[in-house]
Amino acid sequence: MRVTPFEPWHVDLLIAQGVQPAQRAEVSLVPGSYASLPRPPGPALTAWDDAERVIIVGGIVSRTPMHGEFWGLVSDRAGPHMLAITRGLRRFLAMQPYQRIEATVVEGFGPGCRWLNLLGFEYEGPARRYGPQGETHHRYART
Repeated sequence: MRVTPFEPWHVDLLIAQGVQPAQRAEVSLVPGSYASLPRPPGPALTAWDDAERVIIVGGIVSRTPMHGEFWGLVSDRAGPHMLAITRGLRRFLAMQPYQRIEATVVEGFGPGCRWLNLLGFEYEGPARRYGPQGETHHRYART
């Protein structure tokens, strides 16, 4: 696995190669190419497998100097790499200066909830009508 700085076109590549089913609805809501969007305001990385396919993109959007929101898109082929990805993201998150990092997972996506727990996030409760189509999400925070 190789990690590089994130570039918006990496999302287009990940979508073309196959994003996990739980995230397909969200990525389909952005018209056109992600490459035309600006870089997110905060640290972000891309992980590639040995075949040079994107397996995850993610980072933190800075809300204030002490508060960030974790985001990520995961490939449908990420399974064999999840241990390495989780270890790397735990180190990445630990190096950040934020007092609070938030994240959400759409309701019903148990693997995403378990993964946030493995990354050191704690469950805070439901966020009703949070998703782009009014879906309930589960809110987590790492403090």
